[in-house]
Amino acid sequence: MTAVADSTVELQCIVDGDPVPAVTWRREEGALPPGRSDVTAEMTLRIERIHPDDEGAYFCEASNPVGNASAKSILTVHSAPVFVVKPEDETVALNGVAKFECVARGNPPPTLFWSREGSQNLLYPSRSDGRFSVSAKGQLVVSGVLREDAGFYVCSALSVAGSAVARAYLQVTSINDKPPPIIEIGPVNQTLPLQSFATLPCQVLANPPAKVVWYKDGEVLEDGDRVTILPSGTIRIDELELTDSGEYTCTGSSEAGTSTWSAWLTVERSPGAELHRAADPSTYPRAPSTPRVVNASSNSLTVAWDPPSGTSTLIGYRLEYFSPELQTGWVTAAMKVISHTYTLSELKPDTGYMFIVRAENSQGLSIPSGISEPARTLREGAEAMAPHQLDEARSRLANRIVVFKDLVAISSTAATAHWEILSDDYYEGVYIRYREVPGSNKFQMLTVQKPDVSEFTVKDLKKYTRYEFFLMPFYKSIEGHPTISKIVRTLEDVPSGPPQNVEIEIVNATAAYVRWAPPSQEQHNGVLQGYKLQVKGNSTKVLAELTMNPGSTHLLLNNLTSKGAYSVRVAAFTATGMGSWSEQVTLATGQARGLRAPKSGETWLVLLVVVMALLLGLACSSVAHENRDERRRRVVGQGLGH
Repeated sequence: MTAVADSTVELQCIVDGDPVPAVTWRREEGALPPGRSDVTAEMTLRIERIHPDDEGAYFCEASNPVGNASAKSILTVHSAPVFVVKPEDETVALNGVAKFECVARGNPPPTLFWSREGSQNLLYPSRSDGRFSVSAKGQLVVSGVLREDAGFYVCSALSVAGSAVARAYLQVTSINDKPPPIIEIGPVNQTLPLQSFATLPCQVLANPPAKVVWYKDGEVLEDGDRVTILPSGTIRIDELELTDSGEYTCTGSSEAGTSTWSAWLTVERSPGAELHRAADPSTYPRAPSTPRVVNASSNSLTVAWDPPSGTSTLIGYRLEYFSPELQTGWVTAAMKVISHTYTLSELKPDTGYMFIVRAENSQGLSIPSGISEPARTLREGAEAMAPHQLDEARSRLANRIVVFKDLVAISSTAATAHWEILSDDYYEGVYIRYREVPGSNKFQMLTVQKPDVSEFTVKDLKKYTRYEFFLMPFYKSIEGHPTISKIVRTLEDVPSGPPQNVEIEIVNATAAYVRWAPPSQEQHNGVLQGYKLQVKGNSTKVLAELTMNPGSTHLLLNNLTSKGAYSVRVAAFTATGMGSWSEQVTLATGQARGLRAPKSGETWLVLLVVVMALLLGLACSSVAHENRDERRRRVVGQGLGH
């Protein structure tokens, strides 16, 4: 009996006798499981919550005064795969090596494989695929890591007893991934009177701290008699002169890059109504919440954020982005956005982006929000899906939502899988994976992208061949928890090829051996039940049709007619029917030129023929000798009579 761990098994023992025998149960090795086993009134051994340690032989023994009897039952306990070591998230530098450990156990030992989210390729132990390889112990190694390798990697373990999955995320970093400094508050355009003062702020956020440098009309601005650069990065220019008019640029530089912010200062003798001095930063609005990406396609990202709290009327928002891969620096994507969402289009596929957003009122721009989590546009051809939906889909599909109910061979080349759908949330269909066992380590795959379908027939399988199947639900690019695996053998069929190497070997003028070899193994298509052998004569008339057992691959034909012509052909058959005939092999007995060299097993026949020939020769010689003597006596007798 085979059962799954934690289930209950009952081993029956039906005994009869007179007088009624006493029945006891025992285990071949050790005692019966304590506290979990008992014998019912019907003498059935019941074991609850079975464990792999309960495997083994159990004996039912019956005895009465007349005699004893015993019966044995073998219990096999299957346990679902469990992870001994689960993979953990990895952060690896560009061109580095990522390693994910994954070890699972179970009974029978589970099949372990790796996959990358969004890819249907499976990676097996002791196999490699370019930069990806899996060791014999299940460790996944990604060599020469590229940016596009970032994502979720899934380790799956499955057997006929159950399945388990574990995910880990690979983050790929480089020095260029760190965003350049962010200028939180920069200078604004000002128009000021002669001999007044100007203040131009440059508040930079960077880690490590950035170096702040000011430029005027492209030339470095140094501390001077009237120019003071404060530790905060702000400059103050006293006693403004007409020559102080121009473009002032603040730069913040670090190892991650450089950010700039420019504004114009205009100094006039009598500015009048055009006088404009920068507002106090305390009047700027507060920063919005950290933005988040809510939808993605191959060339667009939709970003959302929450408005700042306790803020007066806003003019809008300014959205900025940075791409580590494009090395663009902080780019202003949109200004005076009224809503709390914005879709950036014409982006590069499969590329990473980060976002900040600022609120703006009539006084100026707020400091920026926090930096969003990195987000990527999808690969070309991928279906758009919001990141939060992906997270929800991963969470739902981590549970078992499909049960593999049955797998039935319906012909020699087809099998039908049946399954039950437990939840249709975040479910679009199943991947059917199957392989030959033993002999193949690679699963083939079929996609059933119909949520309302719960059975599918896989065709074009090999005849009378064992296959292992399992199902994997999916939603968009997310694959779910695999089902248990099931084994099926396709049905028998007639042999697809004739016996091989059919030949006729002449023994003498009236006998010949017919020999052949079985069809190639892949052409058996079942269990060979035997062979049909057909002999035809000169007129193509069937002289004999014989049936041979499957162990016979030769036959001695006797009583052949001298100078006759014969043809022979052979076919193999299974329980389903007979396969094709071999090509006819012809024999002309009149062409015999004596005996051929005997083959193994025929020496006795040749020796018998030789001995008979010698005996016949001796007999003939003896008779001839007696005849000569008789004639000689007659001649002598006649001579004596004269």
